[in-house]
Amino acid sequence: MMQITKLRLVSRVSTSGGQKQRISVARAMYSSNDVVLLDDPLSALDVHVGSHMFFKGILDFLIEERRTVVLVTHQVQYLEHADQVIFLQNGCVARKGTMREIGKLDPSLVESWNLSLKAANEAELEVGYCSSTDEEREVLKKQISTIKKDQRPQNDDSSSKLIESEERNRGSVSYRYYWYYLCQFGLCPGFFVCFFAILQNVAQAGTQFWLSVWSSAGAKLPSNATDEESNALLMRYIGVYCALNAADMVLCMVWTMILLFQCVQTSKNLHNLMLTRVLRAPMRFFDTTPIDES
Repeated sequence: MMQITKLRLVSRVSTSGGQKQRISVARAMYSSNDVVLLDDPLSALDVHVGSHMFFKGILDFLIEERRTVVLVTHQVQYLEHADQVIFLQNGCVARKGTMREIGKLDPSLVESWNLSLKAANEAELEVGYCSSTDEEREVLKKQISTIKKDQRPQNDDSSSKLIESEERNRGSVSYRYYWYYLCQFGLCPGFFVCFFAILQNVAQAGTQFWLSVWSSAGAKLPSNATDEESNALLMRYIGVYCALNAADMVLCMVWTMILLFQCVQTSKNLHNLMLTRVLRAPMRFFDTTPIDES
C-alpha cells in the first residue's frame, strides 16, 4: 500500500523525506488507536503517491475500519471526502462545516479552492505516474544494492557511524542514582517521613509495653478490691491504651500519605525532565538512534 516493503534494508539516515513520511503514516495506520491525527502527511509526497496514499490508505483502510481521522492538509482536492471541514486563518477558525455549508457562507473561498484544485489537476497531468514511481523504485534499488555490496569493515571513528550502538551498564545500580532520586524526592519531605515513621514505631512499641504494665497491675490488684477500685484501674489503663493506638494509626497515616504524594510528584518531575530533554534533543539524536531505543 505504501510501497515501503523493502525499506527495512535501508538506513534511516539514507531514506528520503517522502519515505520517512510514508513510514510514519504506515505506523499510524497499523496502530490500534481509534483516533488518528495526521499533520500534513502528504506534504513531502508527489501528487500521484499522495493521492494513492489518501485513497488506498486513509479512505479504504482507516475510514472503512470506522476510525476517526483528523487530517491537517493544504491540499484542497481532498476536502470533498471530509465529513467536517475546519478552515484556519491567522490561527483562528474562519469557517467550519461541510463543503456545501461553507460554499453557502463564503462562495469566494470555495472558488479559490476550486482554482487551487484546477492547478493541482494540471500538475498531475504533467507528471506521469509510471515515470515517477519507476524513478523512486530505481533509487530504492540502488540504495539496497549499495548496502548489500558494502562489505568493508566499519571505521572505529564514532563520528562516521550512522547508527550509534546502544550502551549498557552492567552490575549493581550506582549509589549516585539513589542520591539523585532522593534529591528529586526532597530532603525535607524525606526527613518528615522518617520522623513520623519513627514516632509511629515508638507508639506501637508503647502500646505493647502498656499492655504488659496493665497485665502486671491487674495481677497485683487485691482479691478483696471493690468494684469502684477495679473500674478506676480499668479506665486509667484503657484510656492510655486507646490514646497510644490512636497515635499509632494517625502517625502511620501521616507518613504514608507524605510518602505516596511525594513519590507521585517525584515521578512527574523525572518524567517531565526526560521528556524535555528528548524534545530539545538535536535532530542527529533521532537520526542515529532507532525508535525502539529512543
